Amino acid sequence: MNAAPLLRVDQVSKRFGGVQALSGVSLSLCAGELHALMGENGAGKSTLIKVIVGVHAPDGGTLEWKGQPIRITSPVEAQRFGISVIHQESTMITDLTVTQNFALGREPVRTGGWVDWRAARAELLATADQLGVAVDPDARAGDLTVAQRKIVEICKAVSQAADLIIMDEPTAALTASDVAVLMQLIGRLKAAGKAILYVSHRMAEVRALADQITVLKDGKLVGTRAAAAVTTDQIVAMMVGRELGEIYPPQPAEPPGAPVLEVEGLSLPGAFEEIALTVRAGEILTIAGLQGQGQRQLAMALYGALAARSGHVRVGGAPVSLRSPQDAIRHGIGLTSDDRQGEALVSILSVRENIALASLRLRQYFGFVRESQESTLAESLVRELRIKTASPEAPVSTLSGGNQQKVVLARWLADQIKVLILLEPTAGVDVGARAEIYRLLRGLNARGVGIVLVTSDLPEALGLSDRILVMYRGRLQTEFGRPDFSEEAIMAAATGQSAMGGSQPCR
Repeated sequence: MNAAPLLRVDQVSKRFGGVQALSGVSLSLCAGELHALMGENGAGKSTLIKVIVGVHAPDGGTLEWKGQPIRITSPVEAQRFGISVIHQESTMITDLTVTQNFALGREPVRTGGWVDWRAARAELLATADQLGVAVDPDARAGDLTVAQRKIVEICKAVSQAADLIIMDEPTAALTASDVAVLMQLIGRLKAAGKAILYVSHRMAEVRALADQITVLKDGKLVGTRAAAAVTTDQIVAMMVGRELGEIYPPQPAEPPGAPVLEVEGLSLPGAFEEIALTVRAGEILTIAGLQGQGQRQLAMALYGALAARSGHVRVGGAPVSLRSPQDAIRHGIGLTSDDRQGEALVSILSVRENIALASLRLRQYFGFVRESQESTLAESLVRELRIKTASPEAPVSTLSGGNQQKVVLARWLADQIKVLILLEPTAGVDVGARAEIYRLLRGLNARGVGIVLVTSDLPEALGLSDRILVMYRGRLQTEFGRPDFSEEAIMAAATGQSAMGGSQPCR
């Protein structure tokens, strides 16, 4: 590792109106080093990244690149210096091929002005071979998995001669096996002398990968520590400003109540088959498994967004027909999507309007919405859930990821639901906000709500669930009660191996 920093950020500040987003933040990155940038949602991490790549001009402070003062005015200029960003949300154009996305904005041109796609394809394959990864240059980007898109974006960054690669929550939507592939790739990048600024809320990854850890809080630098010299509890305390204690709330003292959701023989060929499950009032039932085993399609069918071909569903003991999300909401079923920006929130609407979306019918009078009731409700929920926002009238797009997720949960607190289905509810959410979200879920349990949790975060499943069902190839394979929880047994079931321990086959 080189002693001289590749990038030095010195006393950088940035204000937006009355909000001080960054205040005197400094850090250094060296070649061959992975430097983790951590902090709660809204701590200033994204603003710092945008200053580094030229999206925002700093109000104060300086940047040095390879020992020379620089002023970067755009991401394109940042790429010319050798700085690339792998965003949490893929920037690939889904209708283009992998090769077309790889070469986008820098297409090789032949004599006569024609794009030399053969040369672009060859460069892509050579870069992938250099990194030890496989890519399909002719595949449509929209057909790739999240992990495959990340790999293509990393190939593009390396081919642009990037010396510094910024990775913003690169594993937020990846399975354990995908994360393992990405971690191996990151190891190769470090060995090749690349500097990596790595933003993540996943503590295990940071512990495994980081050389240095910098923590921000409320736009200020809390400190930079050598990863080997700091414990996980110390990192958490730096992030939240206090000892967090147990992140998962205690199990309910009372046993679960009567069934609120019963599913028998639910099938959608090509997605899931013969699903049978029961969710009781006041419990958290987790559906675990590797990505792409049918969990998301099952959740969407229970919410009416996909039409099952056969089977029966009962809510509160009564048979229901779920032909649309409106049907599901009317029968007391809510869902929070794992695609927060695309499906869960309407970014152009305010916090109040997003909270109110699912329960408008409860505040209508002769077809008109009573906005005074809506405002009172939103203000109450913002206080109860401790949503950090300038006002309930602020655009929801201005909130941090953790606070946006609280808005989605507030939507269902405003309604009269019996069942809440959650898809990856804490992806991209910091540890402090996670603890609050888990507290809110147990609060819903206390109100008699049954929760179906779909998560690829195994520690989350183990820490939060009352029961765990494992899905493999579209079928529920095994059920684990709390005394039988273990990572090894659940992963064995998730990969199609026989049930272990005290687990039971799903019937």
